[in-house]
Amino acid sequence: MPLFGPPDVARLEAKRDVLGLIKALGFQKDPQVRCRAAEALGRCGDPRTVEPLLVALGDPDADVRSGSAKALGLLHAPEAVEPLLNALDDEHHGVRASAARSLGLLADARAVVPLVIALKDGYAAVREASSDALGAIGAPALDLLVAALKDSDGAVRKGASEALILMGGPAVEALVTALGDPQLRSIAGAMIGQIGDARAIGPLVVALSDDSDQIRKAAAETLDLLAWSPDAGEGGAAYWAAKGQWQKCVEIGRPAVEPLIGALKHHDPVVRQLAAKALGDIGDLRAVEPLIAALHGREDLRAMAATALGQIDDIRAVEPLLAALKDGASNVRAAAARALGRLGDVVAVERLIAALKDHESVVRGAAAQALGEIGDGRAVEPLIGNLKGREDVRVAAAVALGVIGDARAVEPLIVALKDWRVCVPAAEALARIGAPAAAPLVATLNDRNDAVRDAAVEALIVQIGAPAVAPLIGALSSERETAREAAADALDRLAWTPDSGTAGAIYWAVRGKWERCVLIGGPAVGPLTAAVQAWPKAEMRAAAAGALGIIGDSRAVDRLCSALKDADPNVREAAAQALGSIGDSRAVEPLIEAAKDKTANVRKTVAVALGRIDDPRAASFVASLPREARAAAAADAAAAVAAQGVAAQGVAAAESPATVAPAGGAATWTPTHLVPAAGMAAYEAPDPKRKPTWQLDPQLDLVVDETAGDWARVRAVNGWWGWVDGRLLVARR
Repeated sequence: MPLFGPPDVARLEAKRDVLGLIKALGFQKDPQVRCRAAEALGRCGDPRTVEPLLVALGDPDADVRSGSAKALGLLHAPEAVEPLLNALDDEHHGVRASAARSLGLLADARAVVPLVIALKDGYAAVREASSDALGAIGAPALDLLVAALKDSDGAVRKGASEALILMGGPAVEALVTALGDPQLRSIAGAMIGQIGDARAIGPLVVALSDDSDQIRKAAAETLDLLAWSPDAGEGGAAYWAAKGQWQKCVEIGRPAVEPLIGALKHHDPVVRQLAAKALGDIGDLRAVEPLIAALHGREDLRAMAATALGQIDDIRAVEPLLAALKDGASNVRAAAARALGRLGDVVAVERLIAALKDHESVVRGAAAQALGEIGDGRAVEPLIGNLKGREDVRVAAAVALGVIGDARAVEPLIVALKDWRVCVPAAEALARIGAPAAAPLVATLNDRNDAVRDAAVEALIVQIGAPAVAPLIGALSSERETAREAAADALDRLAWTPDSGTAGAIYWAVRGKWERCVLIGGPAVGPLTAAVQAWPKAEMRAAAAGALGIIGDSRAVDRLCSALKDADPNVREAAAQALGSIGDSRAVEPLIEAAKDKTANVRKTVAVALGRIDDPRAASFVASLPREARAAAAADAAAAVAAQGVAAQGVAAAESPATVAPAGGAATWTPTHLVPAAGMAAYEAPDPKRKPTWQLDPQLDLVVDETAGDWARVRAVNGWWGWVDGRLLVARR
């Protein structure tokens, strides 16, 4: 075992024995001892160690050279810069990396270029160390690092970017400037975001107003990385404009005008259009001249500029827009016409009337719309002329005529109302014209087209209102069922209350409320006889005949006699029954003729009716009947007389039983049942083939006198009786 061993570097460092460590740095037998000694000398911080360490940079062992390079950096010795720069060319990558790190600690500007070159080193450790060193050196390295971001070598670009990010705040200004370089824009913005220095916000906000669209966009994206919140001022407006968030600009308002004016010159046509639209939405007068200038730009911008000028109320736009009515592009002419309409200057009327003859329908439609908005009477006749032609133009002309509200348009609009493609705007136009259009609108309720009728009803109700009531009442007598029902529906929606005269009777007949007609009495005869004569549904004609029989007015006789020849046997039977109830001798001969009817029920009802008429001819005819038929007719006639005697009272009881005085014997009358909540039909006899004679109101008190199967014969407090479906009755408790 040797007498003397290797130096104990750890003990020497602990004793801060600098001379001993320097001696150990020369221990040639073991490079590891020399390496540990070099590192320990760096940690001691004694200036006496610089020279020995500089010498050790030439040691044959790479680890010793690397340790020496590290130590020199820790000692911050300026005289070590040149040797360390030479060490950047060392054959061993570990030495080169250590030298680069130490140069970063020394922060000497002389190291910038060599370190940038070292960013191309084949070893990642060297590149990383060089990048860190450049970041530590700071400002002196800025220009070269920014330039290195464009190097063809990806490793150099990566190292330069890492160095700049490490540098932090001092690099921000240079990177903001780099946003103007197309090659650096994206990477510079991303790097600023990673640095996250608040000092970048000011320059970035300024960059939002740069002439270059790319710089503006990159600045906005970088501000996003910095989590910047745009304000409601010019900076915020410039930010939203750079982001293409035009509605945000509109919300900011006036501060956004200048950025938006700048965007009118953007290279992207979509951006130009949207900027023009936003300026129109804001409505600031500063935008008028730039927008007028834009009327001479590209087609897409011209149209949007015209639209925007229409939104800004400024007389300066009138003449340029009038000139734009001659533009070669139809969409520009149309936009100019609409804009002139919004400006509402009567100076434009004649030129817009001329535009109604434009060869493009879109222009004609826009001109029609504009003339309606201006509202000048000179446009009425030309607009009427445009109610013919293409659908879109007809619609625009109809709407415009309604806005103008001139009565001259009523008849042409009524004609247009017949066209299902234009009926809705035509009806709305008529409604806006008001009372002069009420009667023509009501007349269209006879139209076969549902859309036309519906449009007319809506116009009458929503716009015209009370002036439409009288024409609607007249429409209740229409020959067409759909027209009658539409008129009744419209009157309901107008909250019209039927009276006790002819109008009320017509309404209730349309609604099929025959008991209401009976209550009205005489004034209902005319509407009911008209229904018997002309209404298309047989059940309605039969019901109207039955109501006439209950009323018993002799004015109905002639019409009822004619109904004895109706095509439907139920109508003929109802007419015969009604004539028997009225008892007028004028019905005798028609009834005798009807006794030849091919339907047995009709013949039977005719016999009963003749038996009820006090006339020798009727009596003679009944007497000529076979015995059984004569007896049956007599019995039925007696029953009919009894029923007829209380029929009107029965209707009154169903209508309002509490107001009818009890008939004789009412002291024994104790109700046993109620009419159900939905009301119910009542009949003269328990025969399901008959039509209901009465409609009983809900909750009416009744007594059940007898039953026949499912049928029940009931009696009201006033003595009225009739047959009902007994299963529907509600028993009283």
